[in-house]
Amino acid sequence: MLSFVLTAAAVLPLAVRRAFPLAVLIACLPSLIALMALHFAVGTTVLGVEVAFYTVTAWDTRRNARWGVLVVLVCIGVTALLGPVDLSAEGIAVNGAVLIGGRILGTGTRERRERHAVEIRAAQARAQAEQDRAARATAEERLRITRELHDVLGHALSVMVVQAGAARHLMDNQPAKAREAVTAIAETGRFSLGQR
Repeated sequence: MLSFVLTAAAVLPLAVRRAFPLAVLIACLPSLIALMALHFAVGTTVLGVEVAFYTVTAWDTRRNARWGVLVVLVCIGVTALLGPVDLSAEGIAVNGAVLIGGRILGTGTRERRERHAVEIRAAQARAQAEQDRAARATAEERLRITRELHDVLGHALSVMVVQAGAARHLMDNQPAKAREAVTAIAETGRFSLGQR
């Protein structure tokens, strides 16, 4: 029964290995070491450590990945001292190869993920730059249209002011010409409104 409990304690932390990779690796080791110290069969319990080691290498920070290597080396040293009953020289070689393979695969996974993150950030930066260019072009076009509108309206208002002055001057002596000037003011105003 104790062997079963220790085996479960050595592998159950794997359920949260992506959230806390280094902590899970460290949590798997005491039960594994206890199995060896009590001379129980280790069996596949060592796979929990190997999976946790891969996870630290692939998904944790580079600093924690280095700590993971140190933790595994200490565990290997303790294993050599305790001499588990079911670990042969071939088993040591296989488990060592699995750990080394986990380190290689984990490092490759980390590098691909980091490269992908850099590519995504670069694509986002390019997209943002394109949006900024489009926003600047839109603002410049609006400014150009505003200037043109200002010029058209300014010219129309100037014409209207001149015609209004002339109409006021002509109103008493030449009412027909004053009406023409007022009509021209109205037409200029309508034309300017149509140019908006």
